[in-house]
Amino acid sequence: MRLQKAEIRRRIIDAAYGCFWRSGFRRTSVDKIAEQSGVTKRTIYSYFRSKDDLLATVLLRYGELAAERLQHIGDRMPATRLAPSRDVPKLRRNHGSPSGSQLRAYHTRTSAREK
Repeated sequence: MRLQKAEIRRRIIDAAYGCFWRSGFRRTSVDKIAEQSGVTKRTIYSYFRSKDDLLATVLLRYGELAAERLQHIGDRMPATRLAPSRDVPKLRRNHGSPSGSQLRAYHTRTSAREK
C-alpha cells in the first residue's frame, strides 16, 4: 500500500513538472495535472495542500535531480579542469553563484599564474 502512495505522488509530481514546463505555472490548471497523472483532482489535493505546494515540491525534486546530475558530471571531470573548492566561496562572494563559464575563466586565469 505504501508503494502505491509513493507511486501516485511521483506520478503527480512528474505530470505537474511536465505541465508547468510546457504551459507555465499560471496557465496550468490542477485539472490538467490530474488528467496527465491519471488521478482525480481530489487525489491531488489529498497529497498537496495547494497548487503552490505542488510547485514547491516539483522544484525541490527537480532541483535535487539537477544537483545529482551535476555532481556526477563533476566527479567524472579531471581534477585539473576544476577550480579548487576553496576558491568557489570567493567566486560566489564576488559574482554570486558561479556559472560553468565563470569557473572555466577562473581556472584559466589561475592556471596561467601557476605556470
